[in-house]
Amino acid sequence: MRSKKFLLFSAALLVVLAASYVLLLSRFVLLDAVVPYPSSQLLLEASAGVSGKIVIESGSNGLHGFDVEQLNRSLNRPILIVSDSGGVPLRKKYFRLERALQKGDILILPLEWDYYSRPPGLAQNFLRRIAGRNSGFEHYYSDLPLAEKLRFMLTEYPVRHAFEAYYENRGSDPKIKWALKRLEKHEATFKQGGAAAFGGSERDGPEAMNAIAALSGGCDRYLFWRQEQFALQVSNTFLANLRLLKRLQSRGIQIYFTWPAVVDSDRSDCYSQPEVVEQLDDYASEIRQAVESAGMTFLGDYQDNHFPKACFLDTYYHVRNSCADLRTGILVNNLRQQAALIVVQGVTQEAFQSMIMSEIDALRSDLKSLH
Repeated sequence: MRSKKFLLFSAALLVVLAASYVLLLSRFVLLDAVVPYPSSQLLLEASAGVSGKIVIESGSNGLHGFDVEQLNRSLNRPILIVSDSGGVPLRKKYFRLERALQKGDILILPLEWDYYSRPPGLAQNFLRRIAGRNSGFEHYYSDLPLAEKLRFMLTEYPVRHAFEAYYENRGSDPKIKWALKRLEKHEATFKQGGAAAFGGSERDGPEAMNAIAALSGGCDRYLFWRQEQFALQVSNTFLANLRLLKRLQSRGIQIYFTWPAVVDSDRSDCYSQPEVVEQLDDYASEIRQAVESAGMTFLGDYQDNHFPKACFLDTYYHVRNSCADLRTGILVNNLRQQAALIVVQGVTQEAFQSMIMSEIDALRSDLKSLH
């Protein structure tokens, strides 16, 4: 009898401690930003009511080498690039997309190679930026449904990061602090037009090679660093993410995978090491089969997205803006082969811009009322 009471007491204490910890994180650590740090997230939220848009989502390779205006003219749809960092897990990307995409939208995923082999667990740069002084990924937490928030707080977010962010957040009020200034900065970027206005990059270099890329031991080591002895294999984590993405597809959202851009450098050529060359065709076929078995489409061939040294910006995944017409043309040609893209009411990028500006104006009014 005494042992039963002890077990009940221990269980109750555990529930109280867990609830207290969740409350601490919710009130003082994992805080919502009224205006998100990246302008692309603001655009994604503001464009939620625009049907028929094309959204490009991936790690940072999706930021570079896409000509937004060319895509809009060629495909007769508004274009939005929300790609950010390869350190953000696809599962977390899914939940923010779920809130913003609607029937008639198209999602394009030029995912980096690592997404297909990634095991469970979250990258440190993602965990460090979800809260605290160096945050910028707050929206990935804010966009989670309640069950996923609890899962994140209790099983994924390290206590060490939680307490570091708690001390960094003390004395600040992120719900209003800097919100108007951040909104003004995003609005200025948006008004200038071009790729940068819609989430892309127009960087053309020349730039020094990124330190991680420089120390990686060459392109293939940079692309496939996770696989010991280049044992390329699709992970269960990716297969689980495919099951999530099918939920978007069931709502009438078209999903197209395509290969990431990879770029040779003066130091190293991509897809050149014998161990990689021997396996890569089979690995790419395995990835394509997994995607198509889930009822989605995989566009093109990975070799079509392999660019020469003249296109290298600063990492083996970043294409210079001067090569944007090459990469954009490849994507357009692949998409035009899909008959489902033809039937759509055309929306110019200018009209898209006007719709989003209305949402930004409404947000500004709300912020001013808080002051």
